[in-house]
Amino acid sequence: MSMNFLASLLNGRPLLIKRFLFFPGQAIVALMFCVALLATHYSHAQECNSKVLLLGDSIGAGYGLATSESWAAMLAKELSQGDVDFVNASVSGETSAGGLRRVEQLLKEHKPDLLIVELGGNDGLRGYPLKRLQQNLLDIIDKATKAGSNSYVLGMRIPPNYGPVYTRRFHELFAQVANKTDSAYLPFLLEGIGDKMEFMQADGIHPNADAQATIFQTVKEKLPSVCH
Repeated sequence: MSMNFLASLLNGRPLLIKRFLFFPGQAIVALMFCVALLATHYSHAQECNSKVLLLGDSIGAGYGLATSESWAAMLAKELSQGDVDFVNASVSGETSAGGLRRVEQLLKEHKPDLLIVELGGNDGLRGYPLKRLQQNLLDIIDKATKAGSNSYVLGMRIPPNYGPVYTRRFHELFAQVANKTDSAYLPFLLEGIGDKMEFMQADGIHPNADAQATIFQTVKEKLPSVCH
């Protein structure tokens, strides 16, 4: 492709080529010019013009933080460098049922290439039936798939005081949802910080500002490509 592109730059300019043979200095300048054009050409070719939609709860919404401090804001900034738009549709207190009610309209409005699903934590903390939670997540991703969007499931854990069986099954269902829907999967959104109180706000549930960079890197590590 690069040779064809270079040939198109010089096509129909035989006198220009002859002049370069007699004036090597001009030929070097012209060569540098062509290299710069090729670099610009491939730079534009790598731009995505894609969109990522985050459907989450208070952790995605950046509860208790300035907007610019949240991991979602960091992700938006990172993606914008590759010409990828980011829409944060997270709502504090959101459950899987609430996300399911909202997702269809959000998909129609934003037409994302990737849906990040950061839901289920509030369901678990309220002791919701796990089969209902799992089905809600499956239905959310099914709607995304039908709308032409891939999905990325962010797994969550809950405190052990909910009992070993419920706690274990809660965590396992995120992997099951990802496997059933062939979605990208992150096992635990709060990996490395969830058990460290210095990274938590006073309520002991929501990550503080110091935790956001770690969450951002964790999410970014498994983030699927949205470039076509």
